[in-house]
Amino acid sequence: MVDPAGKSGNSAEGAHAVSTADGDALPTPVYKLGNTVYEPAEDTFLFMDSLQQDLPLWLSPAAEKIYIEDRTPVQSSKRKMVSPSPRGVKIILEVGVGSGVLVTFASQLVRRHQWIPLCFGTDINPAAASNAADTAQRNGVTLHVVVGSLVFPLLHQLYNRVDLLLFNPPYVPTTSIEMKRAQSLSANASTAASKRHEKEGTSGKKNEKHEDEECVDDIISAAWAGGKDGMEVTNLLLPLLPSLLSPGGRFYLLAVHENNPDNIMLQMRSLGLLGRKVKRRQARNESQHVLCFSKPL
Repeated sequence: MVDPAGKSGNSAEGAHAVSTADGDALPTPVYKLGNTVYEPAEDTFLFMDSLQQDLPLWLSPAAEKIYIEDRTPVQSSKRKMVSPSPRGVKIILEVGVGSGVLVTFASQLVRRHQWIPLCFGTDINPAAASNAADTAQRNGVTLHVVVGSLVFPLLHQLYNRVDLLLFNPPYVPTTSIEMKRAQSLSANASTAASKRHEKEGTSGKKNEKHEDEECVDDIISAAWAGGKDGMEVTNLLLPLLPSLLSPGGRFYLLAVHENNPDNIMLQMRSLGLLGRKVKRRQARNESQHVLCFSKPL
């Protein structure tokens, strides 16, 4: 599989930083990744910018109600920190945690203005789970990572308790077969490379190196191969949101034009969640959107 141009790793934007509500720049969390983990790229930084923009709304459900009804964002120059809501953001969960950069960044945002939230992450890729925990630790964040599909390992434990749920899903349209193969390889990432080396002696070192590179590409493809319309993985999660989110809880989702963001908004409305588009950015051949869905109080 070949990583599509729009969702690629090895980004040169490692120095990316955003300004928090108090005006201080908050840089991208420090990270060091293995070669089978998707590296932060344009979609990651758009997600981070969206979280920073919405920070005042996390602290006041009333402010978010005005935001949604007006359908216009509050001008950043006029934003002021407001008193926290009775619950605030106590529990953060990132699905498909990958590098761990997003959940770590969200935790840093919250702890600047409230308290230290309890953070969870899930990933089917064992290497990603390990790297996410390492990223959090490097940045002074405690992250509980579980290896497993979507939210299923934590569904009972976090029932109606998640205040902030983050998902940068595999959103690139592919065949269903390609998506399922990528998911399977990623779930077995810890053994995939070793199986390649079991063939040692059957081919030259050059061929072995080429096979290893192909194996790595196939494992990483689980981060972007989304099946039909790029929505097959996302569609498994969406119906679970009402059971996961706390009253007033928020779900942030990265989507591209091919995913039909307007249709996602309608689908979420049918589940009783309020939706809005937070940010949009053109990244090479992709029109990327960050959507936010809130569970009524």
